[in-house]
Amino acid sequence: RVRAGDGTDVVHLEAPSTPPGRGDLGDAQRRAADTLLALAGVGEGSRTLVATPGWGELPMRAAERGAHVRTMTASTERLSTLGSRFSAAGLDDEIALFLGTPADSGGVVDAMLAVEPGVTSGLAGYAEVVQVADRLLAPGGRLVMAGVVAPERPGPAVVELAAWGTRYVSEAGPAVSWSDLVAEVDRASRLRLRGRVESTAHHAETVRLWSETFALRGRDAAALGFDAVYRRMWAFHLAAVEAGLRRGWVESVQVLVTA
Repeated sequence: RVRAGDGTDVVHLEAPSTPPGRGDLGDAQRRAADTLLALAGVGEGSRTLVATPGWGELPMRAAERGAHVRTMTASTERLSTLGSRFSAAGLDDEIALFLGTPADSGGVVDAMLAVEPGVTSGLAGYAEVVQVADRLLAPGGRLVMAGVVAPERPGPAVVELAAWGTRYVSEAGPAVSWSDLVAEVDRASRLRLRGRVESTAHHAETVRLWSETFALRGRDAAALGFDAVYRRMWAFHLAAVEAGLRRGWVESVQVLVTA
C-alpha cells in the first residue's frame, strides 16, 4: 500500500507465487467478485446496484451475502440467460433484473459495482456509471469500478493495436487513461476518489491461461464453426492483451469512489 501524490491510496497485488492452473479459473472468478463486494462494503441488507452484471457471478455473490440486488442488461438474449441462472440458483427473489442501461436505474443504493463499463463504449461507459452513482448513492455509499486503464495517454503502439481491435473485436477504442477516469470522478458533484487496487500481474496470468486453453481447444472451436482465420485473430487478440499488461501499457485496476 502506498499513498499517491494526489492523496489516494494505491494497493498493489503482486504476481501469483505459483502459476495457477486452468482448473483454478472458476474459483478465481468467485474470489475476484468477493474482493469487489468487500471493497464496496456489500453485506446483509445492502441496497446494491450491479451496473454491469457480466454473466451473473457478481450479482449472485452479492445476493448470497444478503444484499438486495438490482442489475440490468441491454441484451434480450443475456436477459433470458441471466434470469434462468438466477432462478436455477434460487436467487430470483433476491435479484431484480431488468432490460435497460445503468442510466435507467432509479432509487437509492448503498453500493454500486461495475466491471469493465468501458469495454464497448470506452470513456462514455465509465462516465455513465459515474453519473448514475452521483445520482443514486446514499451518503457514505460506495462505487467500485473494475477495468483496464492506461497509466498515461496511449502511445502509438497501443493506439495501433486499439485500431485493429476496434475493427475486429470491440468498438471501444484504446483503454481509458487513468487521468481521464479521475477527471470524470472529479466532475461529479457528490463523489470522491478514495483509491485503487492494482492486479495487473494477476490479470496477465489469467489472459495467459485463456490463450493456453483456447489453443488446446482449437478443434472444439473449429467444430463449432470458427474457422482458422477467426481462431488466429482471437489468438492474436489475447496475445496483444497479455503483452499490454506485462509491458505496462495498460493496468488492471479496481477503483473505489465514495459519496
